[in-house]
Amino acid sequence: MDAERTSACGLRRLVAALLLAALLPAASATANGTGDAGKAPSAEPPPVLTLDAFLERERSRQEAELPSAAFAPPLPDPTDFTPLPPAPGMTIIGGLPAQPGSLRDMVRLTMVLKHGASPAREATECSGVLIHPQLVLTAAHCLIPKDLNFYISDITVWYGHPRRDRQRALAMPRPASSMLIAERYRRLQPELGFDLGAIHLPQPLSGPNVAPARLAEGEMLERNRLHFFTAGWGKTVETDGGRLTSPQWLLYARLMLLDANERPILPSQRDTWLQLLSQPLVSGGSGPDEPLSRACVGDSGGGFYAAPVREISPGIPEVSGPRLIGLTSFGRNADFSPGTGTADDDPTFCLHPRTLSHFTNLLSYRAEIAGMASAFGIDPGEIGLATGTEQ
Repeated sequence: MDAERTSACGLRRLVAALLLAALLPAASATANGTGDAGKAPSAEPPPVLTLDAFLERERSRQEAELPSAAFAPPLPDPTDFTPLPPAPGMTIIGGLPAQPGSLRDMVRLTMVLKHGASPAREATECSGVLIHPQLVLTAAHCLIPKDLNFYISDITVWYGHPRRDRQRALAMPRPASSMLIAERYRRLQPELGFDLGAIHLPQPLSGPNVAPARLAEGEMLERNRLHFFTAGWGKTVETDGGRLTSPQWLLYARLMLLDANERPILPSQRDTWLQLLSQPLVSGGSGPDEPLSRACVGDSGGGFYAAPVREISPGIPEVSGPRLIGLTSFGRNADFSPGTGTADDDPTFCLHPRTLSHFTNLLSYRAEIAGMASAFGIDPGEIGLATGTEQ
């Protein structure tokens, strides 16, 4: 029975790979304007591209020499982790360490980038979310090098525990065929949305501290009072000196949705946050009179969750069943000029009161997620999406 299941899975992956090879290069040629002008354009281009096809398209553009606006940060020095436990008020920027058994869908991604024409190498890190035993979602920009002369040669997926030194590793050498990018993502304009990528794992992740996230549904959002929180492996800040360092543990922090005027939306303001959740990008930050909390460098691709809240007795709320609603995308601050105050060891940007965390709203990209799953031979129904799901 196991051999038959393995054979069937292999056949599904082979068929998916053949479909990708047939469809995606043609879509890339159309996007580059290199397709046959005499042929009628296809009715609907694929919503996703292989990473190789995406990079081929980007390298053909006039702005190919410009660095990507968002990209994975360098892998932290293992001797520079924040000591445990985090001090009160410490941030993800404002988070607490996740406990074993919680946030079992969160994974950590480390990548080795090589230069195509020299021995130069780089190592980077991002966060990711498991939505199926063999499918990880992350930010598209985590998989796209800052310099297009580089390419990802190896990825390691770390999982199974919220503490770095207790995680298991799944190495993926030569992973290019296992990565997909939302076709409409623009690496120089992350504010346009579509910051969504997927990694297909060569084997299912399993274990007592591993469980795929459940995607949020519109019905859950409409029927419940919600709390929002985010999680990630990115930079935090030390209480003495304000220096940014990398936490040894996965951190999470409660956030509030922010409107266009950067005002926090209370859980009771359901109509307002439902309107915000109809947009492809949502902003989150600290509530009034609460410690500073937000995502920071290295949190990209981490989960943004909605958790229903009910009162188990007057004034005593209970939070249950968090659902994945988004992924950390990028930070933006109207008081900063582009390219300033964002160095990995400079806390100015992450700690500035007007820096906003922006999240890719997965409710707006269900077609892309379904397309990614299908391309890898995974039935979208297994991740809570119907085949042919529309945005």
